[in-house]
Amino acid sequence: MAANTNLTVTSLNFDEIKEGLKNFLKAKPEFQDYNFEGSVVNTLLDILSYNTYQNSFYTSMVGNEMFLDSALLRPNVVSRAKMLGYTPRSARGSQAEVTITLTDVPSTVSSVTIPANTAFTTTIDGEDFTFSTNLDNTVLSANSFSANVILTEGQSLSHKYTSDGTNPQRFIIPNDNVDTTTLSVQVQSSVSDTTKTVYTLADDITSVQSNSTVYFLHESNENQYEVVFGDNILGKSPIQDNIVILNYKVTQGSNGNGVLPGNFTAPGSIAGYNFTSSVVAQSSGGANNENIESIKFNAPNNFETQNRAVIANDYKKIILRDNADISSLSVWGGEDNVPAVYGKVYVSVKPKVGTKISSDRKNSIKGLLKKYNTLSIDVEFVDANYLYINPTITVRYNAQSTTLSAAGVQNKIIRAILDYEENALGTFNNDRFRFS
Repeated sequence: MAANTNLTVTSLNFDEIKEGLKNFLKAKPEFQDYNFEGSVVNTLLDILSYNTYQNSFYTSMVGNEMFLDSALLRPNVVSRAKMLGYTPRSARGSQAEVTITLTDVPSTVSSVTIPANTAFTTTIDGEDFTFSTNLDNTVLSANSFSANVILTEGQSLSHKYTSDGTNPQRFIIPNDNVDTTTLSVQVQSSVSDTTKTVYTLADDITSVQSNSTVYFLHESNENQYEVVFGDNILGKSPIQDNIVILNYKVTQGSNGNGVLPGNFTAPGSIAGYNFTSSVVAQSSGGANNENIESIKFNAPNNFETQNRAVIANDYKKIILRDNADISSLSVWGGEDNVPAVYGKVYVSVKPKVGTKISSDRKNSIKGLLKKYNTLSIDVEFVDANYLYINPTITVRYNAQSTTLSAAGVQNKIIRAILDYEENALGTFNNDRFRFS
């Protein structure tokens, strides 16, 4: 049977679909003199066209959502990324380094513990922020009871769930802005037995055994994260009546960046002692949840690196993946230096705020990279040198060709220059400035 040329199966336009159906009927002898516009058939054609159009649109959207590059809905993007072994980055609390010195400590005391969640507060643009310690910190008499302590922005929360013994059982963290780097997971034996076992995040599946006390972290729907335990083949599973305890911080992301030294309000005492404190540098490192475009970019790159840092490009992808406060960076091997320095990789960073990152952020990134190193390679940071261009621009335009005032034209030109600087000149290895 020959194909009917009046029906275009590739059309996704409602009017074209209806016109094709109408021409198909007109070609039939029994409908040759029929008034399609003023009859019930016109309504039936509308229904058929709407049905065809909706099915075509739905099928097209389903096809798009099946692939990482074309998916638009976050749950589908996250699902595609999960197939590549990638978990989207959560919000990150801004961090500040504080020097704390305890005073009036008796000479008989050799060490004092600064407890976790020791809180400092501040206000930014009328909004209150809490910075606190993540872990216990010990200060020694040998160091005059003084130590540098890292404070992370966020409100500390804790949730408890009772295991029902099924597997897998999902334990949802019911907050969108959780900082998963502050998440600690403990499993308590029961209500009556308070013995706790600490579980760690499984970041290397090859080292997970049936009795490994590890947990897996995934993003679920609605931008929330879920903790999943093993099945007693890959990771130990909690048994019935175990109590799962999740401790974490809920952060305000990038809003906590830029707190200046001297703007923190300290607690009245620490561990019962008086103290003095000073902020080493302004807070930095805070970031919001990873957006869809970033997930699409980082997921395949993460799959390519296979969670190991061997070549310079591996270091670059890992740093960009885990540090949302970095705008651009350049990474090169020491063998490219003159003279060559073997066994080192060099990193130069441009942050989103400011021109340099603090020594604390550098040390934090170095510590992050250690677990990905497969060779004895040291990471060295090199502060970037900035070359600033101050253009002098003369503009001539025909006032009859635009309704904009001179100030309006000026604003459009300034905006275009700023966009060009940000998109074409503001990154490493992409700086191509031409006078034209």
